[in-house]
Amino acid sequence: MGSHRRPGFLAALTLALLAPATSAAAAPRTAPVAVQAEDADTAERLISDDVKFAENLARYRFFDLATDVLDNVKGEQSSDDVRGTIAFTRSRVLRRQSDTMGDENERIEVLGQAIDLLADWAKPGSRHSYHPRKAEALQDLGEMLGLRGTLHCRAGRSPRAEADFKAADAAYSSLRRECEDLAEHHRDNGDDDLGDEFEERAALTYYFRGKNNLDWVPCASDRELRLEQAADALVEFQWEAPSDSLPSLLAVHYEGVAREMMGETEEAITLQETVLEDCTLMFWDNLGAFSPGARLRIANLMDQTWCALARLRLKTGDTADALALVADMEAAHAAALEPEGQPYGGDGLDAILALAGELGGAGEGREQSRLIQLVAEEGRGTAAGAQAGRQLSDMLEAGGTDGSGVNSFDANALISAAQSLAEKNDHRGAAHYFLQAAAAAQGSDGDDAQRIDAWKGAAVALQRDGRELESAIALEKLLDEGLAAKNDEITEQAATKMYAAYDRRYRETGDAFDKDLRNQAAVRMQKLGIVIEIVYQDALEKFNDALRERSVQQRKPADKRNEDAYRRLFAQAEDQFSSVPETSPNYEKSLVYRARALAEAGRHAEALQQFDLMLERAKDPAFEPQTTDTRKRREVAHAQATYRKAELMLDEAVNRPDEVLSLIAGFETSFPGQEGFFEQVKYQRVAANALRGDPEAADAALDALRDLREDSSFVSLGAYRTARAYKDAYDEVADNGGTADPALLERAAELMWEHCQTAGRKVLGNYQVAGEWFARVKRHEDAETVFAAAEATFSGQPNVPESVLDQARIGLGEALNAQHEFGTASRLWRDLHARNARDPVVLRGAARCYGGWLEREEDGSLREIGGSGEYNEATSLWSELKKGSDFSAKYHEIWWEAKFGAVYSLYRQGQKDAAQQEIARKVLNNQRTITPGYDKDTMDSLEEEHRFEPYFHLMFRYLDRNLP
Repeated sequence: MGSHRRPGFLAALTLALLAPATSAAAAPRTAPVAVQAEDADTAERLISDDVKFAENLARYRFFDLATDVLDNVKGEQSSDDVRGTIAFTRSRVLRRQSDTMGDENERIEVLGQAIDLLADWAKPGSRHSYHPRKAEALQDLGEMLGLRGTLHCRAGRSPRAEADFKAADAAYSSLRRECEDLAEHHRDNGDDDLGDEFEERAALTYYFRGKNNLDWVPCASDRELRLEQAADALVEFQWEAPSDSLPSLLAVHYEGVAREMMGETEEAITLQETVLEDCTLMFWDNLGAFSPGARLRIANLMDQTWCALARLRLKTGDTADALALVADMEAAHAAALEPEGQPYGGDGLDAILALAGELGGAGEGREQSRLIQLVAEEGRGTAAGAQAGRQLSDMLEAGGTDGSGVNSFDANALISAAQSLAEKNDHRGAAHYFLQAAAAAQGSDGDDAQRIDAWKGAAVALQRDGRELESAIALEKLLDEGLAAKNDEITEQAATKMYAAYDRRYRETGDAFDKDLRNQAAVRMQKLGIVIEIVYQDALEKFNDALRERSVQQRKPADKRNEDAYRRLFAQAEDQFSSVPETSPNYEKSLVYRARALAEAGRHAEALQQFDLMLERAKDPAFEPQTTDTRKRREVAHAQATYRKAELMLDEAVNRPDEVLSLIAGFETSFPGQEGFFEQVKYQRVAANALRGDPEAADAALDALRDLREDSSFVSLGAYRTARAYKDAYDEVADNGGTADPALLERAAELMWEHCQTAGRKVLGNYQVAGEWFARVKRHEDAETVFAAAEATFSGQPNVPESVLDQARIGLGEALNAQHEFGTASRLWRDLHARNARDPVVLRGAARCYGGWLEREEDGSLREIGGSGEYNEATSLWSELKKGSDFSAKYHEIWWEAKFGAVYSLYRQGQKDAAQQEIARKVLNNQRTITPGYDKDTMDSLEEEHRFEPYFHLMFRYLDRNLP
């Protein structure tokens, strides 16, 4: 089918669909533009962080924030390239936003806004003709036009759909010409790698045009022509692509769809079976080797193919085989990457939803509703999920697809439909289906969890719909389920909320009937031994509201946070907790919550005093619990007060680590029933010892935490704090004029690297310091490992600027230099130098790699390090470094190293080339005349600026002795 035309083609094509476009793929070509390149580069550098941040926000569905960031980017006064970058990013934000919308007319409107931002890019003479991301923009434009065409087609607006598909085809034609021109340009400039890459992107346009024609078919005026052009383009692409790449398999899949639409059923089956077999072998069976994003793309292809085959089996009358294929798909998802399974992707969900319709038409109503439910659950927050939720609601309203009424749906399907409506604030509809779910779960197939979820959801939906009495009745049913399941937490919560609902109803109406219902609820609670705790529950809800608001504010950029918004809520919660009477069984818990609320409100001194009230109460015999239940509650409150007070004293604003260690001493023995706190308390010992400057004790405490639970998230935090403590201890000795033990820094590096590997949120700066610390203690292999991991982890992330990531690459290059791995290092330094031509650290690292250096051994002898042998380039770099040093750097170490390095490179080159040897001798003779020999008295009397001169004088003498 396909063949390798040249090395690297498989990787380029596969990555084009498995990962976002890389910066290399968008590299600019040289061309006259309206502004000077230096000005454009400066503007790009100033806005790049904000633009990348906005695109990343959109990826995580923070669309309003992304738009706010872009609105604040000052690009109006900048070059066309800068304004183009902002417009391109804004279009991507809008496209991502459209992908989450359930209303197709709203999607069309938002896609239109995104298309308008890019429409000019495809026109001849566009001001964005030389924009570095033009190829990406043209591809995005084609895809969005095709998507809008599909939506118009579904709505029956064929003329508009055809216009969009035609415009998409034109955009792909422009993309092909653009990529071919760029391929030729880069080859003419000696960059064959980029030339190959753009030629491969040009080949991909066959795939894009084929898929576009296929989507065009349902509304095309000439259906057969579109099918033929789709099939021809997809086959043409397969000739361009190797048969063992994901893009090629996608093309085969869509060719199979085209053959099916042409009526060539057997050929279509053969093609889809080929895709299923090959994709399973090459990708699905190795799913764990790919990133989560790549796994979703692989799953998309597999799901579409499973569904296509099932659809074909239905056409040939083999319903059993079609259902077996669906079962295979679900089983494969459940088994992949156990225990969580592999999620379904967007295109796959669309295919499953379409297959559900086919199954309904074939009389498989139950299977249809089950698959719609699957899409509603797996596609929550996507257009496919919203569409499935609507279909499920419509089917439920109609009483089922097989005429057997609502009971043809299981409780999970009804709960999914209800949750879909609740997300759209349709609380009345949500309540209806939650109640239906509760009824369905009463049967033999129902279970406790379904009934609890159904009644809990119904109670919330009814209350939000203003139906307090019905909400109270639903909560009473939830109470019954909690008792049946022997779930104390559900029972107590349901009982308390039930009473509150009846109480609100009575306060609204003042009716004697409602008062009687409230009193009956109170009697029932008393019989169950549940004390009415309205004040406590209201305070707890206020506290939880404050926690949610704090989470919202902390996710905002620092300059847009409003800490007062949640601190006021915490203060209100503290006030409400203060009203809990001492006779309440939750009184001691309320003391702890009051202290926590005060701490969160920033009132630390009051919070510490409040914690002490609980701790003193626990010591007082007068308050000794008299029953098993009160003793259990006491232990929980006492343990929480101890742990939470320790947590506050570890806060930077309080910083009392010695008292923390006293407070939590023997915690595990004192509170044997509170194992849930043991991890946190052991971490607190790590943090307290680190804060008090005792890294060895912190390290021992960290071992105790590992012994309890090696995979605890607190191990990573403990490793970080202990690493910083070791580094502080190392610096303190050095700052006081002593000789610090390298073992302190070595242990700091080990622990920081452990933190980097185990942290849930990766931070590039931590990788950087771990690598630098390893380098300083000459563990260069470990430094290489750390910096290489940083490159692999953060490369391509939109919120990590290339200039910042280059610092890790510099560390990697220096680690490779130290290990004399010059072949690998040379390629890295070349790439770094291309982006950082004036950076003295890059110049030095590249020059040492290319030309080598003299290395002093432990016995004082000198050893020649040869470098990669690119001595002419090394000489040039050393000269550039020396010339680029500002005047204040003259005679300092880097200036002397550059001066010596240039001669050393000539010396090494002279061993191969006599002419270079003669030049080296002349330069060395000149140096000898201006650098006198030194005796001890002379060296002792040198001025500060000349203190490095004797060290390099020894090196010059070495060359003088060895150079003919």
